[in-house]
Amino acid sequence: MSTYAPDQIPAGSYDNSAVSIVVSNKSASDSRRGMFFDDEFVVASPIHFHDMGNGQFVGVFSERWHTVTASSSDPNLFDSHVADTSPSWVVFDGTNGHHGSISGQYGNTPPTNVSYDSRVVVGACSRANSYLYMLQSYTKDEKTFGVVSHFHINPVTRQVNLMGEESFPNIVVGEEGEEETVIFDRGITYSSLYLNVAGRDSMGRIYMARKNWGSVAKRNDLIEYQSDKGWTQDPSRIVPLKDSDGDLISVGPVSFAEYRGRTWVSVVQSGEAGAVSARMYMSRGLWDAWTPKGSPYDLGVMGESYLGGTVYLQPALRINAARFDDFSVTGVPVVYAVKRMAEPPEGEPPPEGEPIVAEGMDIFWELHPVNS
Repeated sequence: MSTYAPDQIPAGSYDNSAVSIVVSNKSASDSRRGMFFDDEFVVASPIHFHDMGNGQFVGVFSERWHTVTASSSDPNLFDSHVADTSPSWVVFDGTNGHHGSISGQYGNTPPTNVSYDSRVVVGACSRANSYLYMLQSYTKDEKTFGVVSHFHINPVTRQVNLMGEESFPNIVVGEEGEEETVIFDRGITYSSLYLNVAGRDSMGRIYMARKNWGSVAKRNDLIEYQSDKGWTQDPSRIVPLKDSDGDLISVGPVSFAEYRGRTWVSVVQSGEAGAVSARMYMSRGLWDAWTPKGSPYDLGVMGESYLGGTVYLQPALRINAARFDDFSVTGVPVVYAVKRMAEPPEGEPPPEGEPIVAEGMDIFWELHPVNS
C-alpha cells in the first residue's frame, strides 16, 4: 500500500486523505473515483472512517451490495444485486482505495459475543488512532436494544481486538399511563473522556447517556444520563434534547461532531409524501437549545430510496483546504447515501412485459461549515 503524501490528494477531494474521492461513485472522467469498491464491496453506505495514521483507514459501513448484475447504461447502476445490511468494515488506503486485511479472525464483519436475531450498525466514533467504538442496534426475541462495542486497533500491525461490549439498557420515562421506552440505538460520539450515546423514544425524541471511554463492559462504572440539571446516574431524571420549538426529533440515526465548544448533530426529519431529509443542529453546551443550521440534505423517500441512515459527520477527516477558494472556511466533511432507481433505456423492452428498474447507491460528500 502507498503511504500518504500531499501531492497524491486531488484538488476535488473534500478531505486531505482523498477518502472522499476513492469512496465515491465511479466516474468515467476520473479513474480514482470509486477505487475502493470491488466485488466484495460493489457499493456500500458509509458510516465512519477511523484514521489509523499514515494514510490508512478502517471504513465502517451499514449496507453493502454484492453479487450484482451490472447495468449497461451506467457503471453505478445494477439490474440486480444482493443487499447485506449486517455491519461491515475493512482496512483501506485513503489514496488509492486498496484493501488490506484486518488482522485476526474477523474478516469483513465486526465480531460480537452478544446473542441476536438481527443487528445493524447505526454509528461509530474514534478516540485517537487506537480506539474504535461502534453502536449497533440489536434485535433479540422481538426486543430492540443498543450495544456499544469497544475495539483496540494497532495502527502498525492492523491487529484488532474486541476489548468489550455493553448493552445500554432500555429505560422507561414519563408519567404513569404515558410511559415511553427509550432505546439507546440512535448515535454515538466521543467527547472529553466520555462516550455519549443517543437514545430515542417512540416519538423520535432524543435522549443522551454516557460512560467513560475505557469502561465499556465494566459494571462498576455506571451509566450517566443527561437531565435538566446535568448528568445523573438516576435514569428517571433523563430529559430529551430541546430545540427552539420544543423537543428535538429524529426519525433515524443521528451523527455528531465538535468544534471549539460547539456540538453539531444531524437529525433525520420526515416530510410530505414520505420525503426524508437530514438537518444540522448546533448547541453550545448542556443547557443551550439546539439551533438549526444550514439547508436540509435530501435522503430520499421512506420505503423507497431512503437507506435508513443520516448525514454522517466525519470529524476524523481533515478538510482539504486546496478545494476551497475561501481559506477561512472551516468545516467537517459529511457523507450520506441514497438509493437511485432508473428505468432502462428506450428500445430495450423488458422480458414478459415486466418493467425492469436498475438500482444504484449514490454516495454524496459535502463540507458542513462549523465556523458560522
